Amino acid sequence: MGVGKKLVVLLCVLLSVVACARTSPGRAVGQDAWHGQGLAAGGSTGGQAPSSSPAAIPTATPSSFDPCVLEDLQLSIYAGVDPATKEPLPGVDGCSWTGQSGRFSVGYSEGVDRTRLATTPGVTELSEFEADGQMVDNFVFEGNRCISLAEIDGRTVQFTLAETDFDSFCIRLKVATTLILEDI
Repeated sequence: MGVGKKLVVLLCVLLSVVACARTSPGRAVGQDAWHGQGLAAGGSTGGQAPSSSPAAIPTATPSSFDPCVLEDLQLSIYAGVDPATKEPLPGVDGCSWTGQSGRFSVGYSEGVDRTRLATTPGVTELSEFEADGQMVDNFVFEGNRCISLAEIDGRTVQFTLAETDFDSFCIRLKVATTLILEDI
């Protein structure tokens, strides 16, 4: 091998080592095929057994997101509801709003079993979409209601839209969820 070829090979090796040594901002998240929730810090990965040390158990932390404090623009334009109609959700950390096109609510849903929810009678479609770098589960219920489940600060937040002119693709809810998550 000539000196020129050796230098090219050496340069390629050096570039690959330098490129692999660089770090990127953000956090690593593992995702499964349809839940798309990633893994909590300290959780298990792939086929490895979860650690039994106390540090591996996720703890509840207060969230910086308040589901009852959304901007008027988010509510009126994204969700199509009147910001002045805010009502607390009974027994849940969240609120709902109404408008001419329907009702929109946002609240924390502790202990949501997505698999169980997926098999609930009346669920007509399951899908997922990306919002602010995470996969969000979307459930369509027969009639006029869509639910999106997202993770914010390690807690599940449920976005619900019941529309009078129902769009079975839940476009308005997907847009509202995506833009609200991006604004957090």
